[in-house]
Amino acid sequence: MAGLVGSSSIQYRRQRQLQFFRAGVPRSRLREKTGTTRMLLHRVSNVIASMPGESDGASQWVAHTSPYQRVLSTVSALDRPRPVDWIVRESCVDESDAIGVLNQLERMGIARVHEHGADRHWGPRRGYVRSVTIQELVESYDRSDLIDARDRARSVIDGSDQGRDRDLAEYRLELIEEAIDRM
Repeated sequence: MAGLVGSSSIQYRRQRQLQFFRAGVPRSRLREKTGTTRMLLHRVSNVIASMPGESDGASQWVAHTSPYQRVLSTVSALDRPRPVDWIVRESCVDESDAIGVLNQLERMGIARVHEHGADRHWGPRRGYVRSVTIQELVESYDRSDLIDARDRARSVIDGSDQGRDRDLAEYRLELIEEAIDRM
């Protein structure tokens, strides 16, 4: 269980994703969060923020979420495919439960198997992650907030050279523009 908070790469990545979309937008302008994933991430962040030690936070996370929710949260936040044993450690579930949930997530189009030699690694389907991110933008911001974020992203792109920062800003701009189109 300590691996969940100790490595915190998933938590950090998810926080960074949400920070971008909240940058410059007053909290009072955010609409109420909805959806299972948002509720779970909110609950997890509250538990982690209030925990005095790693094991206490992980135990609270386990106590307040199901194995399905923990595996879904872990897989959805991956930046690259990971083996089952890594997902088991991070999501605090036993291997048979994790494999069952991963197979279910694959059938639902949320996760995907990547063959690495004899090993099977699991990761999120990029299309699923993209659609969830866009839906979260639509649910969390009004049109004027998204237009402001679009303008900020464009100014970052205009002011940066080719490279990772520019690529990331261009990707974010695509997401924001698609969210605006859906409103």
